[in-house]
Amino acid sequence: MISSPVDRFYSLPELAIVKILSSLSTKDAVKTSLLSKRWKSLWINVPTFDFELPGPEAEGNRKTASVQFVNNVFLHNVVKYLAKFRLLWSPGESEVAYVNMWVRHAIIHRNVRNLTLQIGTGCVCEVPAELLTSGTLESLHLCGLFVLKVSGREVCFPKLNTLKLFGVKYELAESLHRLIFGCPVLLNLVLDCIREDNITVYKISSLSLRSLIAFFSNCWPDLEVDAPALEISLKSTYPKGKAILCYTKDGKSGICPGIAGVVQLHNQAKSLTLKGTAGDALSYAVDRLVKSSSRFEKLRDLDIQLHCCKWSCLTVLLERSIVLQVLKISMDGECDEDTHQLSWKDPTQVPECLSSSLSKFSFQGLVGREDEVAMIRYILKHGAVLKSVELVSWPPAISMTSGTDLEFKFQMLQKISMFPRGSDDCELSFILLDDIFMATPS
Repeated sequence: MISSPVDRFYSLPELAIVKILSSLSTKDAVKTSLLSKRWKSLWINVPTFDFELPGPEAEGNRKTASVQFVNNVFLHNVVKYLAKFRLLWSPGESEVAYVNMWVRHAIIHRNVRNLTLQIGTGCVCEVPAELLTSGTLESLHLCGLFVLKVSGREVCFPKLNTLKLFGVKYELAESLHRLIFGCPVLLNLVLDCIREDNITVYKISSLSLRSLIAFFSNCWPDLEVDAPALEISLKSTYPKGKAILCYTKDGKSGICPGIAGVVQLHNQAKSLTLKGTAGDALSYAVDRLVKSSSRFEKLRDLDIQLHCCKWSCLTVLLERSIVLQVLKISMDGECDEDTHQLSWKDPTQVPECLSSSLSKFSFQGLVGREDEVAMIRYILKHGAVLKSVELVSWPPAISMTSGTDLEFKFQMLQKISMFPRGSDDCELSFILLDDIFMATPS
């Protein structure tokens, strides 16, 4: 007699079932205790705690029941080594003590390896002192209004390799520096830098750090990085050495020349992304980049978002990126046509990467302005090993032109496809919405 899939599932060894339960939220894992007598106590051996509790808008009884549920899980679960503890919650001021109590218990009594705390904006949580000396933590993700106080406290994370900090406020300017210094094997660091975090200069010093991702929200601080091992990507699907800088401030005011210094610090990166208005900021600080002697000798992938009229930093980056293979440019889509200025200038010398290494070029946000076309003409002409050029025109471009969509696409493709190409293998694709026109190799 052939057993059914259900029978085979229920006959699995307990270790296999516990592993399956570990992929569920703790609430769902506990519910499986109702399936059969055999399953009644399996959840107490699950080495992961994953809680998503109702926010402050929930009714009092529901909130109380949720807190009691977490307390009961900590009370009845028998695992001494937690693989993961994740808490997503927006507690009220009177409930913050529960967060600290659960974290302390997970650190001291459960030897947790991966800790994620996502706390809503309704309250401020102070990072427990016990957390700062965890000997088992390998990954720490804090998201919410956490206050980090390290003065007079020991900071030691001997096994921590991944640290993500979003919305954290620091008691002192040197708090972040001390925190990172206490992580001798840190590999991956993600920072969300906010105006309210009491830091104007982010000092990051680490002999082990290999990946740095920094988001700047409504602030333009300086970033001082001393990380000689910064060369391996956080995600294996990306090229080694990814460095991402995301600036989200709108407008020109407050732009910090330090952005040029930040880019220089990543001169050993193999992939560099400048998003938001980081490219715009770099354009305003390009003089500092020009005066430096920094060369991006390992940079293979450059993804940069630019505002119109701000081409100066692109030419400098091309000149300094001697082995660049992939160039992706995207426009932010905002430009005052009445004040638009033609700012593209051909480099005095052809960048080495165009002559020897650049094989893929993508431009998103093509409108058809003279400087855009001049830049594309230059890259097509001097790209000696180009194999793929993708030009994406956004719908606003249609409103600036007469005629139908088809006429616009045809005229744009015809104009650009006639440009001389430095590579006989260069294939040009022109994209508008879901349509693709393909030009054959010249």
